Amino acid sequence: MLDESIIISGAVSVSSIYRIFALLNSYCDSLIHIQEVTVDRHLCKPIQYFVMKKIFMMGSALLVVFAMSSCKSKESAYKQAYKKAQEQQSVSTTVTPVNSQTGTSNVAVTPVQTVTPVSDYSNVSVRTEDVTMVNGTGLKAYSVVVGSFGVQANATALQNKLKGQGYQAQIVKSPSNMFRVILSTHNDKISAAQSRDKVSATYEGAWLLYQK
Repeated sequence: MLDESIIISGAVSVSSIYRIFALLNSYCDSLIHIQEVTVDRHLCKPIQYFVMKKIFMMGSALLVVFAMSSCKSKESAYKQAYKKAQEQQSVSTTVTPVNSQTGTSNVAVTPVQTVTPVSDYSNVSVRTEDVTMVNGTGLKAYSVVVGSFGVQANATALQNKLKGQGYQAQIVKSPSNMFRVILSTHNDKISAAQSRDKVSATYEGAWLLYQK
């Protein structure tokens, strides 16, 4: 039998091939002596040459396969190393913005709150009159006057217009015989002033009436 140690790492060396030829030659000699048959040793020569040729071809093929597998393994290792280097470069180039003052990347932003200025109604002017109800359900302490007419019909026309807009308009008569058209009436001055401000763009001369 052939010694398996002649094949190392998939490659057949030249010395291993010579060892094979020597073993074949010895094997042929053993057959001649054991069988005690007269065999022309020259018959072994073609056999040795044929086997030598086959083994040489097989060894060459194994060498090529080993070389190709070695190249592929080297190429695979190179690709893995290149991919790893790219990943490390990508990680190293990623920069997280840091607040230079606090040293942290989390920046807290406080939302801006819009503050509506509060109007001061403490100095709102109020006119005091002892009026008489002409058309309405009654007045409270403070009322918003949006029109004053010497003719009642004109006051009635404005009252109807305001009612059409959803207001509970009323008509009162002042001691000077003026017909006042009341837009709204309130228990306190602040509420009356706020109601007046809402319609000040339409009725610029609106004012507050205090009922005695």
